[in-house]
Amino acid sequence: MFCHSSTDTWPNLRAHVSFWRSTVSATISWLATALCASMVAADSPASSTPREQGQFEIQLTDDGFIKRDAKYWPTSGDAPDELVYTLEARDGRMRIMRHHLETGETRRFDEREDLSDRELAFSADGSVYAFNTVSGLSSRIHVVDTKNKRTVTMPQIGRHSWSNWPAISPDGRQMAYTEGAKVIYSYDVLAAGGKESIRRLTPDGIGSASDYWPSFSPNGEHIVFGSNRDHDFEIYVMDSRGGNQQRLTESRGIDMRPCYSPDGSRIAFTSNRDGNYEIYVMRADGSAVTRVTHNPERDDFPSWHPDGRHLLYISERQGSFDVYLVTLP
Repeated sequence: MFCHSSTDTWPNLRAHVSFWRSTVSATISWLATALCASMVAADSPASSTPREQGQFEIQLTDDGFIKRDAKYWPTSGDAPDELVYTLEARDGRMRIMRHHLETGETRRFDEREDLSDRELAFSADGSVYAFNTVSGLSSRIHVVDTKNKRTVTMPQIGRHSWSNWPAISPDGRQMAYTEGAKVIYSYDVLAAGGKESIRRLTPDGIGSASDYWPSFSPNGEHIVFGSNRDHDFEIYVMDSRGGNQQRLTESRGIDMRPCYSPDGSRIAFTSNRDGNYEIYVMRADGSAVTRVTHNPERDDFPSWHPDGRHLLYISERQGSFDVYLVTLP
């Protein structure tokens, strides 16, 4: 059952996202939010929904446009107040957007880019960020260091370079990314730039094998990623210099887009192991896999709330794509 709120009272409901970060138990938070939602009018498209036992879900966007890569933008306050995500605009181009949770204002992340831009990644404080732009047969990654006021466009490796899925280490010193739709490389953000600052982390695949979706652990010592080196996509982990690569999952489906929890103890990922793309969580060693979402259409692009007890994700509902926040079971 969906419980809707009126436009002017919805910011108060959003405040419960930050309320959940307190020491009050998840059950009390669920009851408080449900009570608030049930007391307000039903004329707003934003909604909150009880899910599995002990879970609660809030819809954070309502425009329905195709989206991906939703994350909380870093803040110095007690709770995050802004989302960033990639949206498919009416002209067919991908655009990185900023969405303020309280006001609902949505705007371009970087107005200067005329090309399709997507896959924003950033350091823990947001001072270093990276994204890619697509033009013809090439996809280029741009790294912006706001403290040193420097922007680097990654050099091409190959005639038709396809660089994607950047990930920035928490301290902003290292970027991992996939090059040529196959291999994960590392780039030293503080170096002068150029190919001498790039180091290969995973070996060249055999045949169609590819390594994708790198994501740093909170301490920057490990990188979790997806690979189909063993025929279907599974989750792997390695140290930040490419050593000690280990497989974490083994399912008959596709496991992809892993990301560490804020304390590094768990990993969220997308999988179709149960027949439909849903969000799952497991311990950092690959044990205790738990399914989080149970929706008839696709759920994808998981990302952690800073409190470690909630997940952002993109959900398709009746052909619309929006950002949702769900408590963990």
